[in-house]
Amino acid sequence: MTSGGQIELGDLPTQLQQQALASLHASMRAGKKQETAISKDIVPLAIKERDAIFDAIRVTNGDKLEAARLLGIGKTTLYRKLKEYGSPDPRSID
Repeated sequence: MTSGGQIELGDLPTQLQQQALASLHASMRAGKKQETAISKDIVPLAIKERDAIFDAIRVTNGDKLEAARLLGIGKTTLYRKLKEYGSPDPRSID
C-alpha cells in the first residue's frame, strides 16, 4: 500500500530498500550513471543522506559521536548507516 499513485523506494520493505541501495552503490563504483526519466538536477535522497553523513564525519575529524549530534541522529543510527554505505573510513572518500 502506498499513499501516492506510484510506489517509491521508501514504500518498500527494508530488505528491498537495502538491495536497491546496494545496487546504486555498485553502479556508482563502476562509474556508471543512473539512467532515469527524471531531471539530472534531482539527486536521490540516499545519496544526499550519505553525503551529509560523510561531510559531518569529515567536519568533526572522524568523531562519529559528534557527527551524529550534528546530524540530529543517534550514534547507533550513524553506525548502521555507515555499515549500509560500506565505507569504514568516510574521511577518505572525496
